[in-house]
Amino acid sequence: MGLLDKLLKDAGKQIGEKIADSAGKAIKDALGDVIPENKVSSGSVSGAASSGVSAVSGASSNDEGSGFSWGPTMPDEENQYNYNGTFTEYFANIFKEDFSEYSVEQESQRKGRIVVFTFYKDGSKALLVELLSENSQAENTRFSCMKEKIPYTRFYYNHHGWWNTRAYVVKRVRDALNG
Repeated sequence: MGLLDKLLKDAGKQIGEKIADSAGKAIKDALGDVIPENKVSSGSVSGAASSGVSAVSGASSNDEGSGFSWGPTMPDEENQYNYNGTFTEYFANIFKEDFSEYSVEQESQRKGRIVVFTFYKDGSKALLVELLSENSQAENTRFSCMKEKIPYTRFYYNHHGWWNTRAYVVKRVRDALNG
């Protein structure tokens, strides 16, 4: 059974990567040249090194084999790896600055390996954003949101080549909020 588990896991990972590549291309095509001007933080890239991603700065999102917020080299745009703080602080800062019309609560779960941001508007839950490790198998929050008809989105904070650029995060959250 161990071999079958490994084969299924490998197949699932390949399918997930193909889906991510297709999604990245679709987002890039949808946005075209409307991506906001890059905002570069003078922060460190220690988070990139510790998560095993390439911390090569200076690449644009138009590099061969790259997409809107993914690719082999770090884009110049502000992202979770060149932000001067933790990935949780990075997302919290974006939510505070770009979604100030919402009240946002933050909850750490599983000893900080999962972080859930709950957006409220007029006293009602408007969105749940979950930050997860790429190795996480957690689905409880997603299923609860589906059951309660609350918009939901997630970001992986340690998936190689997924930079979570500011424009990408803002677009995904806006899309989730707008249903």
